[in-house]
Amino acid sequence: GRAIDVRLDLHVPLVVLGQIARLVTLHEESERLARDLGDSPRLARLLYRMSQYAWIEGRYKDGLERAGQALEIATRIGDAEVRVLATYALGLNQCLLGAHREAIALFERVLDGPDTHIARRALALTVPAYIGAACWRGYALTLIGEIGPALETTDRAAQPADESDHPQAQAIAYTMRAIPMLFQGRTDTGLALCERALALCESKALLIWLPAALGTLGWALTLVGRGTEGAVHLERATSAMEATGVHGNLAHMYIWWADALLGAGRLD
Repeated sequence: GRAIDVRLDLHVPLVVLGQIARLVTLHEESERLARDLGDSPRLARLLYRMSQYAWIEGRYKDGLERAGQALEIATRIGDAEVRVLATYALGLNQCLLGAHREAIALFERVLDGPDTHIARRALALTVPAYIGAACWRGYALTLIGEIGPALETTDRAAQPADESDHPQAQAIAYTMRAIPMLFQGRTDTGLALCERALALCESKALLIWLPAALGTLGWALTLVGRGTEGAVHLERATSAMEATGVHGNLAHMYIWWADALLGAGRLD
């Protein structure tokens, strides 16, 4: 049990350092131990964590399977915190598979379900599940064209992030709030939010979110006609993602990068 717990406790420091592959190895070791012990509470926690790592690495179907197993165990044993976190992890993997309406429904369960009070304090990958769910619900709503609800939802992330004064939460909330604004054409405000997010990532060494902040700022610069600058940021973003193994949304970053290069007149 202690061997499992010490591996679980390595999550935060290794995520901060961007060492996802190391975390996957450690959690696979722990999963074998938990199954040998028949330890359902620890197994459920390991499975939801592994579903998030699968999401980071772009293995969304594996992520869905792991999160589903975690949710089943958590529901059976009455572990409300893991139930919230597994529901959130299901939403993340559905979102990046393109199942946006399914993801929105899952995030709504985190935000407005019976365990909302738990979601406000339960740490998901690096921020409380409530803030993460509000951010990604806003993203999914944006991609199906519901900009008004997307802005309302991302505001629900920004407020607690600012109240917490937690740099990681603020960087994520600012980036995700910028996206519906940029789709809406509010480029000045969106660009300013992206710049704030990147400044936090660089000043606080938030390595796991740095590529997202770089990429979104690069896209915002492209939208205001600064494609050459945008392409530089997007090249940094994709290089960082490739180097760390963070492949969630990597394809989207390449599309934005291509758009920036086109805007810069670099057709080749």
